[in-house]
Amino acid sequence: MGLLTCRLFTVPPNAKIERCALRDPDHILPGSVGDHVKLIQIALNELSKVFLAIDGKFGPKTAAAVVAFKEAQTPPLRQPGQRITDNIVGIGTIKALDKKMKAFEDAPEPLTGFISLTPFGSLHDHNLSPCSPFFDSDDFKGRISHLGTPINPQRFGRMVCIGGTNEVKYLGFVNFVPDPKQDPSMPAFAVGGRALTSSLPDHSASDICFRSAPVDDFMKNSELKRIAAPGCRLTIAGNKGRVEELMPFLQSLGPQLQVSVVNDPGKDTIDLNKGLFVVAFTMFNLR
Repeated sequence: MGLLTCRLFTVPPNAKIERCALRDPDHILPGSVGDHVKLIQIALNELSKVFLAIDGKFGPKTAAAVVAFKEAQTPPLRQPGQRITDNIVGIGTIKALDKKMKAFEDAPEPLTGFISLTPFGSLHDHNLSPCSPFFDSDDFKGRISHLGTPINPQRFGRMVCIGGTNEVKYLGFVNFVPDPKQDPSMPAFAVGGRALTSSLPDHSASDICFRSAPVDDFMKNSELKRIAAPGCRLTIAGNKGRVEELMPFLQSLGPQLQVSVVNDPGKDTIDLNKGLFVVAFTMFNLR
């Protein structure tokens, strides 16, 4: 139909999103369920920096995020005579989401922010990055992908990549794994020459990241808080279910800084089931 322009809503097209942009009777209301709601949830996560479960259910949290998005526009997206913004996704709301998502998708890799949204990471010569140890979607022209990894680290302490394969070595991160003697979930054969977190002094890390590495009970219950300095930035990337399970724990640590859903390199479409979910938090509660 040509009204919508962002890739999220158009590649592939979604009929309910398209109709919503055209006709008042096709507004998307609380209680709606389906892939069209998932697309709206992704857009709200990216544009409003909220963390909605991408479950396709237009429940109270999604409704609140819709209201917040509409209120944040200039002027707020209200119907004539409305004093309070409603939680309906109608023509104006879907067009505003589309316009802002298009700008978001077309923007270059941000020099500010906390998460790399492309395989290139922060500004550096990507050709000097290490060769990828994999031959799947993590491989980017023979070089390791920085997709979903931290950018702009704080650097006031140790920079620690748990279970890493040198994806953030260019920023100064060092690969670590839990000590198998302390962590029953860590098999000795998987250490692979990495340093052990047991060698890190207490509260010495300013930046910690996980990308597709499990945050097991040992790390969650003791080791993370032991090695993190107050104000440490924690970045975690993984599948949707794994990250959602961790959210109550992460929210107990301190404020959320950023949340993103990113695609595998080379894919133009948003895969609602396989996208990489990435969150960044500041760790203040270390007890």
